Amino acid sequence: MGHGDFCTVAEVADMLGVSASTVWRWVDSGKMPAVRVGPKAIRIRREDAEAAVRPVEFEPDSGIESAESLRAQLRPLTEAEKQRALEAFEAAVRIGEEIHARRKGRRLPDSAAIIRAAREERSRRL
Repeated sequence: MGHGDFCTVAEVADMLGVSASTVWRWVDSGKMPAVRVGPKAIRIRREDAEAAVRPVEFEPDSGIESAESLRAQLRPLTEAEKQRALEAFEAAVRIGEEIHARRKGRRLPDSAAIIRAAREERSRRL
């Protein structure tokens, strides 16, 4: 096998459109075969990564139920459950308003870009 037949965790993650931590989880659980290269690094055969992509199939015995089956099992909420849900929602709104007042109307800075950059950096190091 040539060197091009193996991929890093980051390459597999990019190829499959998932995070590197997802690929690591698959490797750790045995769902994704991998080989160790040195004391820390691992590599995944390209064909094993490509085998992870397969059509979704509904298997009746898999424990996964169809949406129709789940819908049939749902029951309407009782009045007490509705009341508790409404109280929880109102409490959440109050807490949000208190935080907003403490910050004097200033919004928290958007952290999505910072988190994304940190994840990408970590994936490159893996």
